[in-house]
Amino acid sequence: MITFNPDIVDKFVGRAVSEFTIADLPPLNSEFPNVDSWIVAHFINNVTSQVDGVKIPSFVRQLTINLIRRSQACVNAYSDGREFTLKFLNGSPLSPNISAYYSALFYWETLFLNLGIWSETYNRLAKQSNLERFFEKNDGSREEKAYGIYCVIKHLTSQDEADLLPIWINNEGFHGGQWTLSFVELAALVRDIANFSQEFIDIHSRRR
Repeated sequence: MITFNPDIVDKFVGRAVSEFTIADLPPLNSEFPNVDSWIVAHFINNVTSQVDGVKIPSFVRQLTINLIRRSQACVNAYSDGREFTLKFLNGSPLSPNISAYYSALFYWETLFLNLGIWSETYNRLAKQSNLERFFEKNDGSREEKAYGIYCVIKHLTSQDEADLLPIWINNEGFHGGQWTLSFVELAALVRDIANFSQEFIDIHSRRR
């Protein structure tokens, strides 16, 4: 097996790749075994509510279906990102499985992008429903940190010129621009938005 100097790995693969050896990523699959059926169930419940004569405003339908599909994407991206991250960690960081690392980043970026859209959709719903916002500016919450990473990926405005990629991973978690989010924080956040979104799969029941 060919090994490389840490500086070479970090320069040509990604920041701190040579030091990335562990990730505390709890599995979420068993918590959401029916995640791929959420949208179908939402459709059936919508049709049923129409038959029952329940009138649900168009903006509510618009927001809820987007909350569900974005949280569904987050759960699936988390599972795939975790799989490829662990595959990368199964080898040596000085002889890196580059394909696994970039595949992991693809799914993590997909997760953050969908999470960012979810948060913007949620804030629209919160404004209409007297709910608290996803986060308040400078509150230091995991929600703010995740949204900050989303913005870095989306706009590349905070990407360091020395970085090949908008986000990078080390043993502490995910990094993008000024933001750092731990693995455990991301897992908890995905769990929370998934649980919240599931409440809207059956809008009819929620509105009773």
